[in-house]
Amino acid sequence: MTTALKALMVLTLPLISSLAMAQGSGGLYNSYKLQFTNDENYTFKGDLYTIASHVDDGWDTGKASFAGTRRLIDFSKSKVITRFGFVSHYGGGKQEFTQDDMTFIADSAAGSHRFAFTQAKGFYIAGGNLTLCLCEVLRDLIHGTEGSTIATQNFVLVSDAVYDDESYYPSRIGSPEASPKFNLAQLERASGVTDEVLAEYMHERVIGKYGVFCAGQNYYRHADINPADYTFEVYRGTKLISKVGTKGRLIRLIVAPTQDLETVSQAFGLDKHYPVNNPF
Repeated sequence: MTTALKALMVLTLPLISSLAMAQGSGGLYNSYKLQFTNDENYTFKGDLYTIASHVDDGWDTGKASFAGTRRLIDFSKSKVITRFGFVSHYGGGKQEFTQDDMTFIADSAAGSHRFAFTQAKGFYIAGGNLTLCLCEVLRDLIHGTEGSTIATQNFVLVSDAVYDDESYYPSRIGSPEASPKFNLAQLERASGVTDEVLAEYMHERVIGKYGVFCAGQNYYRHADINPADYTFEVYRGTKLISKVGTKGRLIRLIVAPTQDLETVSQAFGLDKHYPVNNPF
């Protein structure tokens, strides 16, 4: 990465999608031109970000996250939100985004990263597996906002764009309708998935029950996060369905489909920070 590019990237990033340096139509891992290598440190100073991590049919074999991710990309483009595509050579499949779709393409072999976001108000998140690689994305976003001037971070898990493996499906409600992967929108629609069931799933798979956030995976041994040091709120759309902890920063985990992103953004005040409404 050139010194000039690094100097540009420390600025607020809403309107610099031209830096994507497109190379062909994208697809397999080696067709992308990477702006960041695995676990590279960098600081960003924008308000809103979209992250699509491992939307790869080598992992997401049923493409459960593909259509929702495409809708999220279109939404993010319309708002001029800075977009990251996280790719991994381990997946080996086709991604549901091209180089041109993303502001930046980053190598992230396990979802882990060391990016810092010092002014972030919210993240729109796609990909998977939620219990594994995507959970690492979330953990490292919490690390990366530790020095933020913003006391509350909003993590919008775009339900039709976030997938998990059937082995992590809540056992008490049976099996997912789409095997071997399911997305969170399919989980929400399943019979018997009350607010309690969804909250329990998020608590078990993401927040963690035994003193470690994202207990399912920590491939590169990044620093753990103790959930007891934070306050977590879980939302189903705009409805608060669970609260865990009472200390530290407030982390909102908001499960919502792409069709509700505008409503959710307005409810949590994120729409005020759309770059398209606040140009340089």
